Amino acid sequence: MAEYQISLEALLPFCEEGLAIEHPARITVHEEPEEGWIHGVPRLLILLEGESHFQIQKDGKPQELKINAPAILYCAKDGKLTTTKHPAPPSCALSFSFYPNYIRAMNVDYDGIHTPPTKRDIFYHTDKPLSDAGAALLKAIDCLLKDGNELLAEELLVPLFKITVGDLKVSDAPPSERQLRPQRLWEQINTFLRDHREESITRTQLAQLFRISPGYVSELCRQNTGESFSEVKLRYQLERAKNLLIHSNLNINEIAMQCGFSCANYFIRRFRKAYDVTPHVFRNRQTKPPT
Repeated sequence: MAEYQISLEALLPFCEEGLAIEHPARITVHEEPEEGWIHGVPRLLILLEGESHFQIQKDGKPQELKINAPAILYCAKDGKLTTTKHPAPPSCALSFSFYPNYIRAMNVDYDGIHTPPTKRDIFYHTDKPLSDAGAALLKAIDCLLKDGNELLAEELLVPLFKITVGDLKVSDAPPSERQLRPQRLWEQINTFLRDHREESITRTQLAQLFRISPGYVSELCRQNTGESFSEVKLRYQLERAKNLLIHSNLNINEIAMQCGFSCANYFIRRFRKAYDVTPHVFRNRQTKPPT
């Protein structure tokens, strides 16, 4: 179960630490693997301490990328960026994901042992997307990368970070969620559940995030879907699992973990109950694309 803190107040000091960095290394990742990629949103990572290891796609083949602090890394929405499986030293980093309706911000304080998210990590979710100025920078960065102007694109990473932090600070105004019509609030909750279906987020954590009661979360789920909170979350987890079964070479254990299931056997049981077929059989029935 995800145990991270949900607090803008706790997150902002790390943002200020990042803003104080004078000459960070600048890296961009934008190449899409042949099999496609499913993350689908641009991301910005600021490595404050330590080093990080990633798998990326470059020059048509997978490669390992090692970065050392201080560094700022941008990954385009279709770019491949995953952490490697081998042990890594402790590190501290900020991570921003720019979804269409909100910004997801995290401080990941990795101790070199326990896989994030842990109670050492801090999470925050805005109720609005990146501002127009930030969105314009994202578009400019993507256009420059597409045209092969990586050096010029890298010059825009720090300004993008500054705008993002400014957007976070503005989001700390009195919560607008309480004034939202129930339908608008449900749309935001539903989008969040779908976008974060790989995480074992609880009803209480979701309620804290949107500043409503856990009971109201359940009521909104029931009113809009006829399902409980657990059923809605499971449906999106299984939806992601189907996507991975079709579009990735991950094994069943890896898919179970990436979709937030506690173990592969539980995942297999829930998948079979929902679709009347096991994940193995479902994958084997899919038509493989021509190579």
